Amino acid sequence: MILPSSAIQYKRQITRENAAALASVKRLWSRMGLDFDAGWARTAPQVLRVMHRSQLSLAEAAAEFIPTVLDETGQDPDLVAEVVPESFVGMNGDGRDLGTALAMSTIVSKAAVAEGMAPPAALAKGGRWLTMAAGTALSDTGRAAEQAATTASSATGFVRMLTPPSCSKCAILAGRWYRWNASFQRHPRCDCRGIPASEAVAGDLTVDPYAYFESLSPAEQAKHFGKNEAEAIREGGDIFQVVNARRGMTPSGMWTSEGTTRRGYFRWGSEAGGRGTRTRRLSVPEIVRRSGGDKATTRRLLRQYGYITEQGQIPTGAIAFGR
Repeated sequence: MILPSSAIQYKRQITRENAAALASVKRLWSRMGLDFDAGWARTAPQVLRVMHRSQLSLAEAAAEFIPTVLDETGQDPDLVAEVVPESFVGMNGDGRDLGTALAMSTIVSKAAVAEGMAPPAALAKGGRWLTMAAGTALSDTGRAAEQAATTASSATGFVRMLTPPSCSKCAILAGRWYRWNASFQRHPRCDCRGIPASEAVAGDLTVDPYAYFESLSPAEQAKHFGKNEAEAIREGGDIFQVVNARRGMTPSGMWTSEGTTRRGYFRWGSEAGGRGTRTRRLSVPEIVRRSGGDKATTRRLLRQYGYITEQGQIPTGAIAFGR
């Protein structure tokens, strides 16, 4: 399962809202002039009107989305308390007044001038900061309203879902259930969504990362997972081991530290790792390189270094299943 239709529609709605608001903020900043203080005094009220209107729209959309998606996924859509969208207006994600937070854009511009940057360039730098800060504030507003509505529902947490195309890191996290107060880890431009769910029904929303991988063309697999990693998965590699191995890769690209601790899978579950604590784990790209294009050698080394597991490719994770 990827995203429920109501979640897809909701994502489109908030994407349009965010884009429109940020376009307006950029347009207003372009009229600032080189007197930063006077320009902001004139521009700030207009920027805040745009932001407040957008925050209200996003909070209203979130309050409507949560019961709708609960109903679509077969859960109780009735909330035990009513979300008040107006309460999410005017605040930054860190709890500060939104106007105070966004006023930092002029300080960014002034600091740039003090460092020797020409005023027009400094103004442009402050504008980029303002756009970033405004976008973050809007995202935080939506997430806060979603969290409030989830808390007021029968759901005790949320399931992370994909919005394809998705990167490899998102693919292996999809389908996991988190408690309602857990932070939603994102990388820049990540568009995964959290679908409200109680732990009891989370299994119904499970995402099969292998099915997602197989839905991609070989070129798309290479783009989103890496050329060597995609080949390893096609040869039977555990998608979680293959993807996670990249985060522990040495600068040379030959080795990875992933799974090499005493309790790591490489140590207790692989042939090479069982040889002793001094044995290093080859990275997937190095295995593919050493194989020289021979499929049998690739599969042998992937199995030897713990990328192909005895349990096979299990959507919920072969390692947890096998321990």
